[in-house]
Amino acid sequence: MKKSLVGLLSVLLLTLAPTAQGQVKNQEIQGTVVEFGVEAAIPNAVISLASGGKVLATTDAQGRFRITAAAGVNLRVRALGYTDMVVAARDGMRVALRAETTELDEIVVVGFGTQKKSNVTGSIAQVKAKDLESMSLFRVEQALQGRTAGVQVTQSSGQPGAGSVVRIRGTASINGSDPLYVVDGVVIGGGIDYLNPNDIETIEVLKDAASAAIYGARGANGVIIVTTKSGKGAAGQMNVTVSGYRGCKTPGARFRRLMPRSMPPFKTKWPARQVKRFPT
Repeated sequence: MKKSLVGLLSVLLLTLAPTAQGQVKNQEIQGTVVEFGVEAAIPNAVISLASGGKVLATTDAQGRFRITAAAGVNLRVRALGYTDMVVAARDGMRVALRAETTELDEIVVVGFGTQKKSNVTGSIAQVKAKDLESMSLFRVEQALQGRTAGVQVTQSSGQPGAGSVVRIRGTASINGSDPLYVVDGVVIGGGIDYLNPNDIETIEVLKDAASAAIYGARGANGVIIVTTKSGKGAAGQMNVTVSGYRGCKTPGARFRRLMPRSMPPFKTKWPARQVKRFPT
């Protein structure tokens, strides 16, 4: 009988031993999430389990967090704009996340999302300053004439320096189809005729609805973004750029003037009563 009881107890101990060893006691763990190299606190960083992805906590404005987990368990720490990091949980831990560098050469931010550059090539047109250096421009709108597909620039009259009418992908409304002008991030109303063409760095034309979505209903007729030139070079260094052009005016033909002695024969040949007068 004793041998049977001893054998039964031994079997129970062997069965419960792995279970007891597998149980790990949870504890309260506090830590801080900072930016690598700067030691600045990162708020709103997400602390989750590396396996399963269960979210445990988020950091506060000072980058601090508090969770309840077993010591040594793997945690994943992630934040917007930083590279994810997997660390072992321990009390008083300090996690330093590295800033994530993304190349945006082939990505264009449009509205509230991103698209590949190849998909919006026809929706965004750009004219750079080097394209304007060899031109004699009197108005900024002339820089877009014949250089951007889908943009029509028509001079309102034949008078030199007269204003131009700009239409992006045709007339969209009977109430007005003028595009929205944005100069150095500021929305300008009434056109950009006050700008000097020599002061322009780039001109971008947003023709697609998605590319102009961040401007709302005001960008329904397209958006023209103008970036002006700014100071360049080292501090204390002055760069002076001079540009100019010259021309000459020569009449194509000279007409003989009517001299005083020619007036009597002229009156005889063309009497006043034969001259038709039109009402003014």
